[in-house]
Amino acid sequence: VPEFVGVEKGFFAERGLDVKLKILASGSDINKALQSGDAEFGGASNTAIAPARDAGIKSKLVAPAMNDATSATYAGPLGIVGRRDRGVRPDDPQSLKGKKVAVLEGGTNQAYLRAFLEDNGMKMSDVEQVPLDTADHPVSLKQGDVDAASSWEPYVAQEIREAGSNAAVVSRGEPLLGYTIGVGAPESVIEARPQV
Repeated sequence: VPEFVGVEKGFFAERGLDVKLKILASGSDINKALQSGDAEFGGASNTAIAPARDAGIKSKLVAPAMNDATSATYAGPLGIVGRRDRGVRPDDPQSLKGKKVAVLEGGTNQAYLRAFLEDNGMKMSDVEQVPLDTADHPVSLKQGDVDAASSWEPYVAQEIREAGSNAAVVSRGEPLLGYTIGVGAPESVIEARPQV
């Protein structure tokens, strides 16, 4: 939202910046755009920057914009929703064992699932991860392609709404990650244009 408001209200232009927004689906897609030079700056989270750096994409989170200043473990928009008819039970982490769980590979919702499982004495190998774009989680869950999905809003709410009485909310916004979203940039852009 801050980027859209900044462009619409002319905040960037007032500072001599010609900002063009490009809408991408995830931090993973943004990292690819930064790496290819398709973008100079991008929305980024602390959970997307670390895997990017591990993959050799030298970028940094330079301006945090969304989190909860009262919590070091904010994860408000994240959740794990399953299907009761597949044995997934509300508020029961153990019911995820052996289940197919949709995640965005290298994304925040995968990091949330990992932290949630570890917090409950389990490992990622206790579930079968199904790599899907987060926007595809609701339909995959509804169709039964997966037993559960680790997603972010608005998809968590959509999954719950569409599953109705079959929805099993295993976790929703549990304080696990210290999740921050902001603006990220490749180190080369930061070094070349620090004033921006």
